[in-house]
Amino acid sequence: MYLEHVNLVVSNVDAMLHFYKAAFPHWRVRSQGDSTWSGKPRKWLHFGDDYQYLALSD
Repeated sequence: MYLEHVNLVVSNVDAMLHFYKAAFPHWRVRSQGDSTWSGKPRKWLHFGDDYQYLALSD
């Protein structure tokens, strides 16, 4: 089985990134930005390596 990414909606992207940086020290922020979803502002980022990543958004 190959798992490319997992989408996680969290209450605090920065706090979750801090946690996952400790758990996966060889991963990096691949991309990040701001957008809207259902009319509400939202912060998002992709954290991982060249093969897998976590998609975090608030």
